[in-house]
Amino acid sequence: MKSTYEPAEVSAPDLAKLAIEAHGGLERWKRFTRLSVHGINGGLLWGAKGKAGVLDDVTITVDLRDEKASHWPFGSPDRRSRFEPGRAALESAKGEVLRKLLLKNTQLSKAAHPILHGRWPFH
Repeated sequence: MKSTYEPAEVSAPDLAKLAIEAHGGLERWKRFTRLSVHGINGGLLWGAKGKAGVLDDVTITVDLRDEKASHWPFGSPDRRSRFEPGRAALESAKGEVLRKLLLKNTQLSKAAHPILHGRWPFH
């Protein structure tokens, strides 16, 4: 059987528009404020920092309007991480700050990649 598929070139803006329209349009997209995903993770990063398993089974939530992200649970069921511009924190599941790091722009990249830059600040 001969395929009827013919690849087409699509520019990035056209592709974004196509994807948005395929999922209900821009007005529908604007109704959402955050996105959560359940992740099963592995790898060497956290084990190398002495925290093997810390993110093996987590829910990751990102804000779709502001630069914020969180992992829950983070180390134990009663803790979560919180990342936003200039700040990384370890919080209780209720949002109480347990430990916080205020970061300059250069420090933020180091917090995002602790294995490359020394000890993880939340031990």
